[in-house]
Amino acid sequence: MTYGCFLKDVPRRARTSRVEHALESVCLLDSRRVKCGALSGGQVRRLGIAWGMLSEPQVLLLDEPTAGLDVYQRRGVRELMRAGLAPMVVVSSHSFNDLESVADRLLVLDSGRLVFEGSMQQVRERLSAVESHDPEERFVALLDSVREVE
Repeated sequence: MTYGCFLKDVPRRARTSRVEHALESVCLLDSRRVKCGALSGGQVRRLGIAWGMLSEPQVLLLDEPTAGLDVYQRRGVRELMRAGLAPMVVVSSHSFNDLESVADRLLVLDSGRLVFEGSMQQVRERLSAVESHDPEERFVALLDSVREVE
């Protein structure tokens, strides 16, 4: 993490506090002396988020932050996304379930084209007619409803 500060041009005097703040934000401060290879998959994912926070970005981009994690690790990463790690957090995900509880707005891309943009309230209104409780089926219904409008 300290080397990451060097790569991100964090001033030398600020590196220790920056690393500690980032690790504390992702609940890894107690593991700061553990080698990456000894961390669990969820810890490695959280370490990646902490790495992104080192330069105190205005926008933090997270690409599939819960991919490959178990249910408890997924919950922990979702809690991190809700914690306000940066002024703006942008998450790309194929899992609507991961986004539903943390996102304010949703943009849906289909073959690289923006097909839906709206608040989560608008998404919930569209999904209110869907009878299924399966998050994937609900998301497919949203995509289908967007395609019908075109």
